Amino acid sequence: MNSSDTYWSLTGEQVLVLLGSSPTGISQQEASERLKRLGPNEIPRRSAVAWWMVLLEQFHNPLIYILLCAAALKYFIKGPIDALVIGAVVVLMTFLGFFQEMKAQQAMTSLLNLVAPKAKVRRDGNPFIVPCQQLVVGDVLVLEAGDRVPADGRLIETSHMAVAEAALTGWHRDAVLAFCAETGTARGPVIGSARHRAKTLSPPM
Repeated sequence: MNSSDTYWSLTGEQVLVLLGSSPTGISQQEASERLKRLGPNEIPRRSAVAWWMVLLEQFHNPLIYILLCAAALKYFIKGPIDALVIGAVVVLMTFLGFFQEMKAQQAMTSLLNLVAPKAKVRRDGNPFIVPCQQLVVGDVLVLEAGDRVPADGRLIETSHMAVAEAALTGWHRDAVLAFCAETGTARGPVIGSARHRAKTLSPPM
């Protein structure tokens, strides 16, 4: 099989073979090994900015420059009293901006830690609910009504499936992808996580 083939052009069986998976999913042991080798399914977060860097950034403000120049002029023209008043205003503005930005960073971190989405997968032939960060290439996802797609995947089985694409296309109606006589859910293997694309995986020996 040519590794340059795109997954949408392959059959479901071919995709599963290429990913070293099966319709019943991979094993728990294989999932653990792939998670260690490929990393979690999450976008790498930027390291937190040091507090002293946040404080220094408050001085990169044209208004601060103007006030500092005004304080220097006041010092030489009218004495230190006016200069001290302007300096106090500069210090107050700097610390207000510093505390607001630090509070915003803490709030963002708390939100990211609070949101812990789950995904339903098949491993060893059984359904499991796992954190989305633990999805690996080759996992068989099971999607039901209202679920969000937690990783790049290739559908291999669908039933009355429609996707809300408003965020991508702006179209307010759901896009109907497939109809099937039987009712059920959509299934498909993960072909890429937030850190890894599956084209580097080789078929099982």
